[in-house]
Amino acid sequence: MAEGRHPKTGELHPPSKDNHSKGFDAAMQDALNEWSQDATQDQVVRVTFAVKATKNPGGVKEYHVTIAP
Repeated sequence: MAEGRHPKTGELHPPSKDNHSKGFDAAMQDALNEWSQDATQDQVVRVTFAVKATKNPGGVKEYHVTIAP
């Protein structure tokens, strides 16, 4: 299993509130970088996208991606 997130702990830049695909892309790349170390070819995996969000006036604080066999 591999997990990715954006922004990473310690990053100063908050997620872009108007472009969620950018946040998910960054989290996905983070997860793929971790996962590719143990990857086998032609493996079917489950990819889960999630966010850490707050309510009114809220917004997305973090993007999370999990890759699992």
